[in-house]
Amino acid sequence: MNNKRKVFTLVEVLVGIAVFGLIMSAVASLVISSQEAWGKQSANTILIQEGRWALEMISSEIRSARASTIKTSGFWPSSLNGKRIEFVDRSGTRIRYQRDRVGGTFTNELIRREKIGFFWGPKSKLSIFVVDNPGNGDIFTNASGLVTIFLTLRPFPTRGEGRGNRNFSLRTMVRARNP
Repeated sequence: MNNKRKVFTLVEVLVGIAVFGLIMSAVASLVISSQEAWGKQSANTILIQEGRWALEMISSEIRSARASTIKTSGFWPSSLNGKRIEFVDRSGTRIRYQRDRVGGTFTNELIRREKIGFFWGPKSKLSIFVVDNPGNGDIFTNASGLVTIFLTLRPFPTRGEGRGNRNFSLRTMVRARNP
């Protein structure tokens, strides 16, 4: 009778473990890179949705504004020219949209305010991803009642633009419908 049993040698076991480890590390890196890509895409989707929502809200209010009251320049300090828009809506309320400032420095927030009596009411944030437009261009311009809104947004606005942190630019043009 033959009592020899077939078993794996130590070398065969070590090779098997090494191959298994290589396969598992490849699968793990694929899963990790997929999760990172999903996270970046999710952040970009949120950013674009927020930007589109802000543009739609501003556009809607400008459409109902009195065209003769739209102001995008002539502000003090002059650094606000192009970064702020003010107008009076149909009900007579003065509305202001602007890139917010702390001291003399612009923040990454786009805000809305209403004038209540002699004072401006509390700030409502529309976006927290705003960065300088290319060439430090204006956010708001008014050409004979045709208002252009140009927003540049970045997922991580306090970090520089680069791989995984690209700028997204959104632009719309709207005309006030009330004289």
